[in-house]
Amino acid sequence: MKKTCLAATLVAALTLPAAAWAQGEVRCSGTLQGLSAVSLSEARTAAVDFSGSGGQLDHLLGTDVSVKGRGVSCLLIQFSALAAPQDNHIVFQVLVDGVPAPGQNSFPTFPGIPVVYDPEESDQNNGRMVAHNFVVAVLPGLRRVELKFAGCCSPNAGSGVVNSATLSVQHR
Repeated sequence: MKKTCLAATLVAALTLPAAAWAQGEVRCSGTLQGLSAVSLSEARTAAVDFSGSGGQLDHLLGTDVSVKGRGVSCLLIQFSALAAPQDNHIVFQVLVDGVPAPGQNSFPTFPGIPVVYDPEESDQNNGRMVAHNFVVAVLPGLRRVELKFAGCCSPNAGSGVVNSATLSVQHR
């Protein structure tokens, strides 16, 4: 019986973020007790092109959080950055334990990989603030939260530049 319960808990822990994304709505309430945050002061340039690489993204920021309690809890995840897409778009992806967080969608011309993106519409390559928030249901334990990014849809190398990136995670 103990092995069955442990196996069921493990399966739930590994599939909960994916199941929440598929359901389309995540609701949470309760007291948040912890915060983990990380930021970059220097610029980072994406080494890959999202569409040209088959949907690859570069690591930008990451943090580990230890979720307390006995049942399902939530992570409140925020990221912000001064994004400067150098040609066409800049693409971001937030992952929890390697699974894309709910609230992201497929890129219009490259379906199947959940992301959020910002288009370069001015031909001036002006930087602008981008930010996004996520609510992710998780089970207690150590969770890895990552922010990835890439330039998109350009033959030019380094088509996505990010300044002043911040990733913060509130948790129980």
